[in-house]
Amino acid sequence: MFMKVQLFVCLVFLSWLGQSVEGRTHCAEPSDKKLSQQLRRVTPSYSLNPVLELVADEDLGNSHRMSLREIGEQSTSPWSYRVNSDKTRYPRKLLEAHCLLKACLGADHQIDPTMRSVPFNTTITVLRRREKCKHGTHLYKVAQENIAMFCVCVVP
Repeated sequence: MFMKVQLFVCLVFLSWLGQSVEGRTHCAEPSDKKLSQQLRRVTPSYSLNPVLELVADEDLGNSHRMSLREIGEQSTSPWSYRVNSDKTRYPRKLLEAHCLLKACLGADHQIDPTMRSVPFNTTITVLRRREKCKHGTHLYKVAQENIAMFCVCVVP
């Protein structure tokens, strides 16, 4: 009887040990610095803090800067930006344009139903988290993603 109890206790302990080992397979996230370096290797022009300002034409004597937000609000096809968040992507947050109107604004700032406001999309390189781990850290692979940069007016 004593041997059966010992065997039972051993089996329970081994079962518990197996579950705790499985629990240790959790992958950690690599640092933002490592992900940034990985993305820079495949996209040399990548910048973690892109400049979101455009300098006005100096020939016109305008020395002020106009932000993309101001351009979006003053456009004939107005847009604003929304944060596109994804925990399995690096960068985790991207600004994405959202058209504020279905139609466009005319020179008189009235809605012109003969024109349509549509997003202008571009493809960017990002890193996508994989299910695999290496040395306890998630692996990321290069991926392409379409995002809306701004809105434009088109003839339907």
